[in-house]
Amino acid sequence: MSSTDGDTIGGAKDGAHVMDRRSLLGWLACVPALAVSAIHPVLGQAVSTAGPEARQWIARLPSGEGWLTHFREDLLPFWDTPEAWGEPRGDFPTFRCNDGKRFIAATPCPELAGAPVWIRENLDREFVRMKSRQTYLYGVAFHLTGDARMLALARDGVRFIRSQALERDSGSAISFWQAGKAGPPILQRTSQDLAYAQLGLAMYYYLTRDEEVLADILRLKEHLFHRYWNAPWDMLMWVVDGGGSGDETRKELVAQLDQINAYLLLLTPILPQPHRARWKKDLLKLAHVKIDMM
Repeated sequence: MSSTDGDTIGGAKDGAHVMDRRSLLGWLACVPALAVSAIHPVLGQAVSTAGPEARQWIARLPSGEGWLTHFREDLLPFWDTPEAWGEPRGDFPTFRCNDGKRFIAATPCPELAGAPVWIRENLDREFVRMKSRQTYLYGVAFHLTGDARMLALARDGVRFIRSQALERDSGSAISFWQAGKAGPPILQRTSQDLAYAQLGLAMYYYLTRDEEVLADILRLKEHLFHRYWNAPWDMLMWVVDGGGSGDETRKELVAQLDQINAYLLLLTPILPQPHRARWKKDLLKLAHVKIDMM
């Protein structure tokens, strides 16, 4: 959904696809925890000289195997199923029910039939950001486990996004499809939607260093920073064209923040030059924007 709520996943905060939010939070928690677990022996003296409270928290961290068990038993069953893979594979469905089944408009599951109005109004849309987030999830799954099937699913998501959602002429990315029609108009797409269109591509490039994927990432990032940067404001706009809503005057923290969350922070350290130097400058610029907004 095009929302300022960074935790909103695929148009659902409760009920269908609510497991997305919990799962993704779990994924994000796994990465630093595994990292700390892995480097714990290396910390050596630094850990031993930490204060008592810090040592207590370190001791409470789950082991790497504990996080992997959580992934395999609690998270993966919802995602490693044909219902989640899409038809064709990689066209991951935006809306799924709590039992993992895909949403069917004629016979909606109770959690979607009784969802808030703003969710029900969008049940006929398929969101690119959701397909991208699920692509990211499979990439993290491969990163955690080394399971080649997870990398193959991430690749399927990347192929779908690159072939169906990225616009070569404009450099933009579609936000959603409704009745098979792409929308909204190019400059009415939110900067947040464009950021999350990058998420799955970014994780896949992080894993594979696929140069063709990087070219698409760079093209979309250039479109965003060129068309959405408002010089008088010295920040990224939410939308360039409000379509009569007045949203072109809206100053949003997440218009800046989600560029960092979705791809800039992950990819900047590994980019070839001169892109790395330019992205570092953009990161610094957005950091100052956030400070000034708060």
